[in-house]
Amino acid sequence: MTFYLKAFITGTCLIGLASCAGIQRAELTPETALSQRAELYWEAFTSRNWDQVEQLIDPEIRDDIAPYIQSLRQSQPMAEYLAYREKGIEIDGDKALVTYELEIKYLHPMLLQLPPQQVEAVDDWVRRNNQWYIVEKLPSMQEFLESLTN
Repeated sequence: MTFYLKAFITGTCLIGLASCAGIQRAELTPETALSQRAELYWEAFTSRNWDQVEQLIDPEIRDDIAPYIQSLRQSQPMAEYLAYREKGIEIDGDKALVTYELEIKYLHPMLLQLPPQQVEAVDDWVRRNNQWYIVEKLPSMQEFLESLTN
């Protein structure tokens, strides 16, 4: 490669970098930021990426929920999440509710005959240091059984 070609390529790259440095990233609305975090959470949860799930859990309860996450790491999945759709976000200061519609196929041997279920879920989220975290709750058998009858 000749000196002039190298100089041209280097100069072009430097000009491109300089122009990019002047572009500021647009600030996300709280709703958009929360929607992106909720999507990250469900992608991590459905793909069983427990390390990422833990990072999205509210730091103030992370230690309390750690045994539950550890049990998920060690267990076979009880359900296959076929679809996830955000239905709505309600923000009140640093707290929020995110409503989803999930399509779930239960994998427990006693439930295999069931067709995929449409389940509505609502998760609590909290904003700490300008970052949204899910306030993960331990599963409830009563809520699970109610979801099967709705």
